[in-house]
Amino acid sequence: MVIEKTYNIIILPQKKRLKAKEGENLFHFLVRQGYPVPSACGGMGTCGKCRVLLPEGARAPTESERVHLTEAELEAGWRLLCIQHIDRALVLEIPEVEESVRAKELLNKVLRIPLDSGVKKAYLELPKPGQEDQRPDTVRFQEELGEGRLTFPLQVLKKAPNLLRKGDFKVTVTWAANHVLDLEPGDTTRAQYGVAIDIGTTTLAGYLLSLNTGVELAVRSQMNPQRSFGDDVISRIKRVHEQGEAGLRELQKAVTSGINMVIKHLCQAARVSPVHIYKATVAGNPTMIHLFTGIDPSNIDHSPFIPVLRDSLILPALELGLDMNPQGQVHILPSISGYVGADITAGILYTRLHQAEGIQLFVDIGTNAEIVLGNKDRLLACSTPAGPAFEGARIKYGMGALPGAVAHVLLNDRDLKLEIIGDGVPKGICGSGLIDLGGELCKVGLINERGNFGRRVDLPISERIHQGEKGQLQFLVSDGSKPIYLTQQDVRELQLAKGAIRSGVEIALRELGVTLNEVEMVYLAGAFGSYVSRESVLRIGMLPEFPLSKIKPAGNTAGQGAKLCLLNRGKWEEIQGLTEQVEYFELSYLKDFSRVFMESMHFPRHPHLE
Repeated sequence: MVIEKTYNIIILPQKKRLKAKEGENLFHFLVRQGYPVPSACGGMGTCGKCRVLLPEGARAPTESERVHLTEAELEAGWRLLCIQHIDRALVLEIPEVEESVRAKELLNKVLRIPLDSGVKKAYLELPKPGQEDQRPDTVRFQEELGEGRLTFPLQVLKKAPNLLRKGDFKVTVTWAANHVLDLEPGDTTRAQYGVAIDIGTTTLAGYLLSLNTGVELAVRSQMNPQRSFGDDVISRIKRVHEQGEAGLRELQKAVTSGINMVIKHLCQAARVSPVHIYKATVAGNPTMIHLFTGIDPSNIDHSPFIPVLRDSLILPALELGLDMNPQGQVHILPSISGYVGADITAGILYTRLHQAEGIQLFVDIGTNAEIVLGNKDRLLACSTPAGPAFEGARIKYGMGALPGAVAHVLLNDRDLKLEIIGDGVPKGICGSGLIDLGGELCKVGLINERGNFGRRVDLPISERIHQGEKGQLQFLVSDGSKPIYLTQQDVRELQLAKGAIRSGVEIALRELGVTLNEVEMVYLAGAFGSYVSRESVLRIGMLPEFPLSKIKPAGNTAGQGAKLCLLNRGKWEEIQGLTEQVEYFELSYLKDFSRVFMESMHFPRHPHLE
């Protein structure tokens, strides 16, 4: 019999003690334990995000660690988790991950819509059985409610006899579409809630609403725990390719645990019991929906990009492992294609693009940017791989929109002003800060059309351009105890991201056969779209030269659309039709896509510099 050797792993500052098998990779071990380890590469050793402090016993740094960590950090014991293999007892400290994502929490809006969630709740004082009334309990319910024939799940049937008799036949019944969801003693009709969930590749957002009043009671967002497996959908599908069913279960467990944490915080904030959440609506891109439901997404990442699921689903919460009423109904919104998902159908529903008279453009800015163009007569949609730069990944000093992130930048001849989330010490650059930096540096000519840094002798702020690694120029953003730079490679990542979006918009305009002037409204969707500077978006050429007055930040439209479907059955029916109304076209199949993309990577000329 072979006895596997194990070692104690102590996590600071909680002093939590874990047992790990000899030879295990420390990164993958901690991910399995439920730690939200930051990673853009899924533990491949290329992003440098999975930093860990080993107060004692740190081994000599590898070449990869020397690339991503400073000499001072290496000397202090900082290493990369994905490089470490367990061959001894370890004491380690993982930097705290800020779970609450500020941007999406601030974007809750009041929806004015007729309330018709489809969930009903009634208090009954049932006649007691006797010699003259020998009706079965289920028949007693049906006849008193007058709703016709009801179906009862086994779980509810099992508790009905004792609940009725102990409660003197005074009971509250909850049902939807003639299916009983729960029985409770006494009158609980006021406790009727629903949650709308937006599963983003990077962020999970949840909204708790009263189904009785439509009032939003709490909002919560946090990082998607799947980020530990990579920062984009391709890396997560790759995990399923490599690990098979085990990898699929691992990813499903990660996102489910994240959603349950969101629900827990929502319930705590509103002082609501999860058992009184009877309905959930879920939006997300196709890969996120597949992983959440445990459906294999393996055929989405290669041509012809075929998902298993397109249409909507209604499933019991128990089947998905969600912490709400076990018989509560989870409504999964429909998608359009393998890369245009339920987050976009929700966005179309919320902005009413499908009902517009004039031409409108919808751009959801994210790791995959989705573009919808048209009106009530015709809608075209495409998806373009913007990459994770706008989420702070693959940027040397990049981070999410968390406390300490540089969110906005203003630059003049001599200095620059930084807006920091939380007004604290700068820790890194988030997506909106990255676009501002690019826009401001382009405006004054310190970045040229091809994206190269260049000094100007007439601008004192040019002194912030220094020579960095391998002789490449970089711009000093903050010179505190931990200097923050915008590197030449960061600019390249910005060019790739903005070029992908610009090329998608240009081609959509061409495919629909409309000009720039014919577009009446441009919606920038997603929390990121609401916080980014419209001026900076135009300065870097992420969009064509639309007038500022036409560009409208639309907020988290996926969450807003999910809330509409939560509160109103008519909206749920309406969103079903979008799967047929929207025409999807695949950018990569177009012969000139590469040419348009390369041209779109260039920054615009600024006439005052010529």
